[in-house]
Amino acid sequence: MSRIGMSLCWSLVFSVLMLAPGRAEETPAVELEDKPLSVEETIRQGFGIGLMVGEPTGLSAKKWLSETTALTSAAAWFFSGNDSFQLHADYLWHNFDLIKLEEFKGRFAVYYGVGARIKWKEDDSGKGRDDDRTTAGIRVPAGLSYLFSEVPLDLFAEIVPVLDIAPDTDFDIGVALGARYYFR
Repeated sequence: MSRIGMSLCWSLVFSVLMLAPGRAEETPAVELEDKPLSVEETIRQGFGIGLMVGEPTGLSAKKWLSETTALTSAAAWFFSGNDSFQLHADYLWHNFDLIKLEEFKGRFAVYYGVGARIKWKEDDSGKGRDDDRTTAGIRVPAGLSYLFSEVPLDLFAEIVPVLDIAPDTDFDIGVALGARYYFR
């Protein structure tokens, strides 16, 4: 991986970490020890980490910022075509009012957002070169998420159009299914 690629990678990781500060409550430590968090509070205040499969396949993380907004990120691989690796981060808006099913105890959310990705792939263009090619793009994810009521877990399915903007303009689309477990 080139120096520029590594610099972009660390810049993205640093940006995601800086954009996702924990939301500290003004609650004394004694109250936290005496009163365990509910599953919904654990999801909202915790940090979710899990797996996603599809294009791409890898690790997924989520941090809720409010009742309806969250940051997600992933480190994932594409296995179709040229093998490649990507890091991405998205800002998501959730709507819990569109799907209400009585037979489920948890909550469904339809979500959409905007984000960015950096993707590294091997260039096998046939021109005698065998070097890494780094692309950067804008993601527009849309999906469906289910938050369980009895365990701090969410399931999601998403489709993500991507417009690569550097070094060339190109269009891509990703589809993934996944699950995240939330830790306090």
